[in-house]
Amino acid sequence: PSAMTTALVGSGLPTSSHLFLGFPPRKAIRQKRLLEQEKSTAHTLIFYVSPRQIKEFLEIAQDILGDRVGAVAKDLTKKYQHFYRGRISEIIQELGEEEFKGEAVVVIAGFNKRASEDKDDDHPFNRLPPPRRSS
Repeated sequence: PSAMTTALVGSGLPTSSHLFLGFPPRKAIRQKRLLEQEKSTAHTLIFYVSPRQIKEFLEIAQDILGDRVGAVAKDLTKKYQHFYRGRISEIIQELGEEEFKGEAVVVIAGFNKRASEDKDDDHPFNRLPPPRRSS
């Protein structure tokens, strides 16, 4: 089993076109540069993120990409796997002070011009089920 594939499928985001970017750089300035480069790609973005950097990475992603829909998958392919789904801001809030010790995969929706121009939050692209944990 692959954590990347499991996270992509479990995220609820489009699977037909995705871009696996591996581990983002450690330094925030380089993370920002990477996300700026991928800001307008329509592909679903997938990252392996160090447990110690998960919240910082999500905050940078929200700042650069906007409050897109995404998911964080924790401890995939293990007995106690969890998914956090929703907008990046909702995921950050739900994570709270939780400590990550195992692997984490971050999946973020690709750029969608129609959704970004549509200010209506009821647009189907902007709706996902409420964030929830699954085991």
